[in-house]
Amino acid sequence: MTAHERSTAIARFELELSSTYGQMAERCAELEQRLLALGVEPAARYRAQLVYEELVGNVLRYGGAPAGGIQLRLEVVVERERLVLVILDDGLPFDPTAEPDPPNARSVAEARVGGRGIAMVRRVARRFVYRREGRRNRVELEITRDAS
Repeated sequence: MTAHERSTAIARFELELSSTYGQMAERCAELEQRLLALGVEPAARYRAQLVYEELVGNVLRYGGAPAGGIQLRLEVVVERERLVLVILDDGLPFDPTAEPDPPNARSVAEARVGGRGIAMVRRVARRFVYRREGRRNRVELEITRDAS
């Protein structure tokens, strides 16, 4: 957490999970409940859950499971005007910010199902940054708390 985040944070919490979809769903519900209890607006809660489900789901599907499975941690900083989410995992190196947006289909017949999650994350996050820290992926996102 930066000095700025320490000075402006209303609350900070962490959620940890191992590589199971059941835990992913449980932690997503816990994320919703904690943000609700802190008075975070419905639109911002929705964006936080969308980011969580898309990025954590990608880690579980494609991150490769080292011995003992993938360990993930979500760090959340709640501020008056924004949420900062940091997702840390020990899966294979993967930079979601470098993934290109899928091409637009010219017709419904050409449209592919899936493959648009990272593009959705880009649209809801004001900031979306990746870096590899030792053996861990770190994705940091900033989400506004406004109603849009």
